[in-house]
Amino acid sequence: MARRPSIHDRFFKQLFARPALVAGFCAHYLPSDVAAGLSLDPEGLATLPTEFGGQDGAARRADAAYRIPQADGSPLPIYLLLEHKSRPELLASTQIARYCMAYWEQQLAQGQRRLSPILPVLLYHGARPWRAAQDLGDLVATPPFLDAFRPRLRYHLVSLGPGDPEPRQGPVSLQAGLAVLQAAFSSDFATALRSAIARLTALRRPELIAQDLAPILIYANQLRPELSAKHLAALAQEALPQWGETVMDKTFESLIQQGRKVGLLEGWQEGLQEGRQVGLQEGRQVGLNEGLMEGLHDALALGIELRFGPAGQDLLPRLQRITDLAALRRLRQALPGVGSLAEFGRLLAREGG
Repeated sequence: MARRPSIHDRFFKQLFARPALVAGFCAHYLPSDVAAGLSLDPEGLATLPTEFGGQDGAARRADAAYRIPQADGSPLPIYLLLEHKSRPELLASTQIARYCMAYWEQQLAQGQRRLSPILPVLLYHGARPWRAAQDLGDLVATPPFLDAFRPRLRYHLVSLGPGDPEPRQGPVSLQAGLAVLQAAFSSDFATALRSAIARLTALRRPELIAQDLAPILIYANQLRPELSAKHLAALAQEALPQWGETVMDKTFESLIQQGRKVGLLEGWQEGLQEGRQVGLQEGRQVGLNEGLMEGLHDALALGIELRFGPAGQDLLPRLQRITDLAALRRLRQALPGVGSLAEFGRLLAREGG
């Protein structure tokens, strides 16, 4: 079975699930001649499946992949494969080669006889420099007389390590997301995070800022648990002083939705595991319900801390006792309009907490 995504993986996948940001990334972080060969209208980008069964029975999951038309109108689209690493991996090129072969095998199985070109891109943001081979052939100990037969499969590296330049190109949402990834291993994470969030000012509309700020705060909270939700909220308000509570209110609503989505993804995985024992359909439903419950609990806990500070933590044991999804949804809907901690405590009691 595929490994569960890491904290970094989840944030990367959220960022690169948006075709407009993928198009902006390609336009500014690929070699200029490569970007010029792609048709980068976000409407023309199509997502590709990213999970494949291996010969050993283990599933393999790429981070993100898109089908992109060629700028000259060629009937063969480009397959863009986006892989993400937060630490050096010497054999990354073999992993990318397996993904490429999986896509080509799919095309052959569909009857294609001309295979689409694949553009593999690896984005790295670890604490140490990336020194792994960027071409599969560099891993093969080929004697000179076989050099013409050395395999070639190269990926393009975009490095956002501590010593690399700050990402200052592309859409503002992309810049902020990449800057947060680059800051992940910084010794002064809070300062770098504040600087990254400040870039969102250019979006100018509170609902757009909140859309980007919510996953950034979730990532920061998971990455550095010592930064409480209240601390992160204060940091965000410092970075976006002109928007004040308007942005934070909309971000709070978005945080609730982000938490629910995380729960759904985790629930899907748990459902598949359970399905092996009690049947796929039953297992899926059990997992989804557990994932929803976990996501709602997490989102409500974060929301309580954002609204009421450390005093709200006293209510968390009561919240965890509530296992009815309908009751949790009612609490989630009610929380933004609650005026005091005592009022929310009464709502909890009404729902069985």
